[in-house]
Amino acid sequence: MLDQRIDWIPFGWQRLYGDLRSKLKAVRSPRRDAVFVQGAYEHHGYLHVEAVTDDKVLQGILRKARAKATFTCMACARQGRPRDVGDTYMSLCGACAGYVALREDAQTARKSLRPLLLGTVEQDGQNSLLKAAVCASLRSTAGVREQSEVSSETFMEWLDAILVVLDQLLDGARP
Repeated sequence: MLDQRIDWIPFGWQRLYGDLRSKLKAVRSPRRDAVFVQGAYEHHGYLHVEAVTDDKVLQGILRKARAKATFTCMACARQGRPRDVGDTYMSLCGACAGYVALREDAQTARKSLRPLLLGTVEQDGQNSLLKAAVCASLRSTAGVREQSEVSSETFMEWLDAILVVLDQLLDGARP
């Protein structure tokens, strides 16, 4: 009835998907075996699973699974809710939403600042002031003494390291 593959199911929803398969198996009958259940994938933060049938039991099982997924964090399986993440939605708990937002901000900063800091953008007065402000901010937040120079390359290495750690945290390697 429902595909056993779970590679397109987010980690936090895999148990929910297993429960869905078990419930569908529990209500099997010759008539229901003919129904093909499609989907079981995540798209824009929602679980998509459909069946073309008027069987109220099957439709109820699928509807409950979709509703439960909507309020289950797709990253860690804790209680979550749909959250606006960039150009999509993701069902996330507060902690995972924080990781995702921080990663998005770090990626945006990296894309925006890289050309400026590495000198691939023309250095007019405004860009030079922005570069100086970013480097001064980096020195103060990183605890670097004022006399020390923070190079553009060092800044980008730190930003890359932050992105790696955030990706590891979101992939389930939480401390």
